[in-house]
Amino acid sequence: MKLFKNKKIRQAFSMAVNRNTLVNKVLNDGSINTGSFVSKGLAVNPKTGKDFTADATMPATVKYNPTKAKQLWKEGLQELGMSGKTIKLTLLAGDDDSTKQVTQYLQSNLQKNLPGLKITNNNLPSANVLAKQSSHSFQITLSDWFADFSDPITFLNILTTGNSSNQSQWSNKEYDKLIKASSTTDASNPEARWNDMVKAQNVLLDDAGIAPLYQSSAPWLMNSKLKDLVYNTAGANYNFKTAYFK
Repeated sequence: MKLFKNKKIRQAFSMAVNRNTLVNKVLNDGSINTGSFVSKGLAVNPKTGKDFTADATMPATVKYNPTKAKQLWKEGLQELGMSGKTIKLTLLAGDDDSTKQVTQYLQSNLQKNLPGLKITNNNLPSANVLAKQSSHSFQITLSDWFADFSDPITFLNILTTGNSSNQSQWSNKEYDKLIKASSTTDASNPEARWNDMVKAQNVLLDDAGIAPLYQSSAPWLMNSKLKDLVYNTAGANYNFKTAYFK
């Protein structure tokens, strides 16, 4: 879509969303605002033990700044020859209660902070959403990703150019180069590979290739007598193989 080929427009959308209000007031379920695409708690620096989200930069593009968002929005529309026009967009997302709440908040937040923007929410069953996302039949969409294994690349790899899971079709040569290096020239050097992935996320978020919103959470009630329950950061979260009651 022509509108989102403009970097300032992408950045404006991301900076127009108050993520803290989203997680604390709208969701209020333990979800957190990490300012990261790679989830917190997934993997740590092989040298320092720091979490990936601590090593990666949280660029201004993922911080709520309605004043800057309005400025970038105005400048982006001018560059596209669309100043003064009403911009109508449809937001594609799932139809479960939680997602509907998120889309309603995004609709309100974005329209408030980006003058002239009108958003219509299109909430559909998940199968329909996935089909439209796979065929890129949307203008803007709300999507999620869950780690298959405990490594940042399980997130970062999907946004490389031409990847079938790259729903936005965002493409960046520097990003592709860093991801490729992490699996080739730096594959046997844990520190260099880690740095490749950190730099790649920094490139992604600065360019606003996507606008990460929050890291979801699922509350569990656990008996205090349950011992040795294993929690995995990816895949099946809970492993009861060694668990027992004391």
